[in-house]
Amino acid sequence: MRNNKPDLYEYAPEILSRYLKHFLRERKAVCRQEGIESLHRMRVASRRLRAALSVFQEILPAGKVKGWRCEVRRIGRTLGQGRQIDIQIRYLEKAGEELEPATHGANIRFMIRLLDKRRKEIQKQIKLVLNKNRMKRRFSGLKSGIEGLGAGDNINAGAAFTAHRRGVIIKRINLVRSLRSYVHDPANAKELHLLRIAAKNLRYTLEIFRPWYGRKVDRYIRSSRDIQDVLGDFRELDVLLEFLSEVGRLRRQDNSFRETVEHLAGNYDVLRKNTYLEFSRLWERTPFARATPPKITASSPS
Repeated sequence: MRNNKPDLYEYAPEILSRYLKHFLRERKAVCRQEGIESLHRMRVASRRLRAALSVFQEILPAGKVKGWRCEVRRIGRTLGQGRQIDIQIRYLEKAGEELEPATHGANIRFMIRLLDKRRKEIQKQIKLVLNKNRMKRRFSGLKSGIEGLGAGDNINAGAAFTAHRRGVIIKRINLVRSLRSYVHDPANAKELHLLRIAAKNLRYTLEIFRPWYGRKVDRYIRSSRDIQDVLGDFRELDVLLEFLSEVGRLRRQDNSFRETVEHLAGNYDVLRKNTYLEFSRLWERTPFARATPPKITASSPS
């Protein structure tokens, strides 16, 4: 390294190899459905790997990156469907422990059984996209492409990466800021979900680029992570409330069941409002709430 900046052709293979390893090592546990955390880890790893593929696309084999990113995105979305149901089940299991069993127990168990059935269907899809032979076919070239980066040091690719690096950060920050007008109304659930995704992508991108920018981006990383976390909770509650509305229609003639649904929906609606207030306070402390865009500059990579 020179001037405390990493060598591009040392750093890129290190990051890509690490992220690919984290992504692939959870495959068996996820296919066997060994708890919900392995699926969560693989889903997060898929996001990080996609970010790294986007960051280093200028120096990776031409014509290959798009296919790898699309495949990782497809896997991540399928895992996300499973994760969504896992979270709903966890909420309801907690409610079953806290509410009066004689009044609500049987109704909550019915909801959980319904979600379990859906989760089994999703698990079939997860196993399909994570099939060992399929994964090998889809990613056989990625490992060799990463290993070949060390021998690919050239001025043109390095210059293209520098231009890409600056452009992608500006694009990510501008996308977060473009959603500022939606943050003051909790009814903007769709836009707040898009804000969470934008903050997540900015965070993972800046974490990769940090060796070139140093501590000056730490505030943006922390703010993006905080937005991602609290809006993640907000999104989970929206999905849960949607489920309760759906399941309530299935048994709307059952007074006992309707009372349970209304009780749960009332509790989760209060929690949603409190989560939104937490987000509102947090947002005002972030650099993205400013009227003028933040400025981030860095020297070229060595």
